[in-house]
Amino acid sequence: MPPLTQANHQIRANNVAASEVGALLGLHPYMTAGQVWDRLNGLLIPRSPSLAMEFGSNAEPLLVKFAERELGCRIRMNSRTYEHPRVPLCATPDAFVVGTRQLVEFKTSWSKYRWEHGLPSDVEWQVRAQMACTHRDETIVYVFSGEQRIFRVKRHRGKERQMTQAVERFWNENMATGIRPVDTGRPVAKMSYEGKTK
Repeated sequence: MPPLTQANHQIRANNVAASEVGALLGLHPYMTAGQVWDRLNGLLIPRSPSLAMEFGSNAEPLLVKFAERELGCRIRMNSRTYEHPRVPLCATPDAFVVGTRQLVEFKTSWSKYRWEHGLPSDVEWQVRAQMACTHRDETIVYVFSGEQRIFRVKRHRGKERQMTQAVERFWNENMATGIRPVDTGRPVAKMSYEGKTK
């Protein structure tokens, strides 16, 4: 995905981002709901992307070629940030499968263990948010961690409702009132473990 534009950043400044949804559900290993509140209130100091994140972004053209070969399809990269029609939620999917209603999310990872037991919950909720914002039916998650792994997530109305209710509750109880959520625990790993996040 190309670097986020000023227009992308403006949308993100007023919405929960797809990669943050897991934090609102208490299912994010790197982030808490309080940190989402901090970002939206301008309290986080912007940081330069880590070397791992930069690598993940720069590797995407190569990953597209690998994924097209493995999946037997054509993939078009995306640069647009989409907003949910009802709740303050936005998403910037990596790519679309041409001629289908599928999204593609690329991940580079320095840990094979993160993916051993299936798709991590924070990534699942990220792609569910992407489908909710783009009205797409399925997301293919292509992971490269020295070897390739492919996960497929189909849109699920019940889980989507759980997610949008969490966003709505966070907005009404925390953003509208100015009350920061209480962090009941700390993330269990550091952001730098993951190749990139959006």
